[in-house]
Amino acid sequence: MIAARFEAFADAGWTYDEYQATFISVTVLSAFGGISLKLVPKPSLWNAVGTGLLIAAALGILLIVGLFILILI
Repeated sequence: MIAARFEAFADAGWTYDEYQATFISVTVLSAFGGISLKLVPKPSLWNAVGTGLLIAAALGILLIVGLFILILI
């Protein structure tokens, strides 16, 4: 969201819609990646990575919902 605020990729031709789509895509893919890595057998370090991805996805979803509510009010 900071990149969108300061138009970090404006020189490359990015518009505000593309920042939003990228953020939502990363959030959704983090959730799928986290779920996939949590399915790896337990004595694996990938389990911790999966947990981290799920936490990142949850925070991203909360941010998306919060911004959506903020815009509607």
